[in-house]
Amino acid sequence: MADIYLDNNATTACDLAVVDAMLPYFTEQFGNPSSIHRYADGVAKGIAKARRQIQALLGAQHDSEIIFTACGTESDNTAILSALKCYPNRKEIITTTVEHPAVLNLCKQLEKEDYTVHYLKVDGKGRLDMEEYRSLLTPNVAIVSVMWANNETGTLFPVVEMAELANAAGVQFHTDAVQAVGKVAMDLKATKIDMLSLSGHKLHAPKGIGVLYLKRGSRFRPLLRGGHQERGRRAGTENAASIVGLGVACEQAMQHMTYENTHVKALRDRLEAGILRRCPTLSSPATRTTACPTPPTSLSSTWKAKRSLCCSTSRASRHRPARPAPRDRWSRPTSCAPWTFPTRRRTARSVFRCRATTPRKKSTG
Repeated sequence: MADIYLDNNATTACDLAVVDAMLPYFTEQFGNPSSIHRYADGVAKGIAKARRQIQALLGAQHDSEIIFTACGTESDNTAILSALKCYPNRKEIITTTVEHPAVLNLCKQLEKEDYTVHYLKVDGKGRLDMEEYRSLLTPNVAIVSVMWANNETGTLFPVVEMAELANAAGVQFHTDAVQAVGKVAMDLKATKIDMLSLSGHKLHAPKGIGVLYLKRGSRFRPLLRGGHQERGRRAGTENAASIVGLGVACEQAMQHMTYENTHVKALRDRLEAGILRRCPTLSSPATRTTACPTPPTSLSSTWKAKRSLCCSTSRASRHRPARPAPRDRWSRPTSCAPWTFPTRRRTARSVFRCRATTPRKKSTG
């Protein structure tokens, strides 16, 4: 039987339309978009079109608010470090305990550099305490960085409301929207969000391309300096083929937004209901009325079947442990049959062959 892939929160396959749009930029439209001859013109036009396609998906007011980066991690780091440079006298950051490592590990490093980081906790359903958040918004805070959708539970955070509160307090607001873009309708021009990160490979574009949305008028300092690319806000020759591919992927995401939030959402609910029926002691990690229409990764780790299931027990950016994750993080109800794990190390993403047998014993040879 064919494998079942349930790891789209980790990465997605490139859409065929995306690949078709990219191919000419490897062999025909290969010019440097910064050049002044005709080989540059077609590439520059392709990048400009992609910028408009991404602007439309995000609901940004200006296409110049779209800055191309290499990945979501670069976008996250650029946003946070920019705010610290813009407000050197402010030594506090607000984030959550459930952010992606691109934010959490940067914050841990900044704590070693005498910055104070406030970590908002979540409850059993992944929800934030908004009263705690309000109490932390002081003139000493340089930036708030809160993800739009959690990559493990699918919980949607009230980032629009949080951005309003931050703006009222004179604090910049950034959201890591890597898991939300293409799944959740956005109208950034109607919000107070200063910066937003997205990554192409989460919405059927290639790996190695990301975006930092920067609202016009928001203070900003670039992370990478060098050439004049991206209006001097991100140096480096543009990855034209991937940028064009991302533009097509964003256009496709807009066309399929209704499908994602109806058909795919119904499939998610059916899958979750079946798992909860089979494992009655298991609870859903998110409130379904405030969650992405795709399945959470944490439920996938408890699913048992005869086919090979490709899923994650945690975010894909973590290094995969040599044994199953600790029980205090992902516990298996006693009503579920035991499973086995492959002994060979692979990547951070887990590929399980789940069987109703006892776990293998470690070889003594």
